[in-house]
Amino acid sequence: DLHFQVHCYHSLITSNFRFNSRFCSTPAVALSRTVQRKQAMHMLLTGDLISAEEALAYGLLNTVVSPDILESETTKLAEKIASKSSFGVQLGKKMFYDQLKYDNLEDAYNFATERIGCNMQHTDAREG
Repeated sequence: DLHFQVHCYHSLITSNFRFNSRFCSTPAVALSRTVQRKQAMHMLLTGDLISAEEALAYGLLNTVVSPDILESETTKLAEKIASKSSFGVQLGKKMFYDQLKYDNLEDAYNFATERIGCNMQHTDAREG
């Protein structure tokens, strides 16, 4: 489901998967915040199926793999993320979304710099 994929932090899908979206209010919100406007409008107005490769090029997906390695690639990705500090991942995700609220790039950098300083005080950061 395209609407679900747009909201994922990381999306790994098989090469034979196809997406489409018909114009209604719910998919329009997520799509317009994920892909360029012309791509979103084309998808919404036409409802055309797009390939996994096109969805990857549009920025809707992170990775496209063949169906026979989907499970192993998903496991590798999950293990890689799980090997990181859960505190660091949680803070990183929060900082990422919070900094998007700033219209001014300088304000976003100042916010991120402040967060880095606070994060460095945590035990996980001191342990590397």
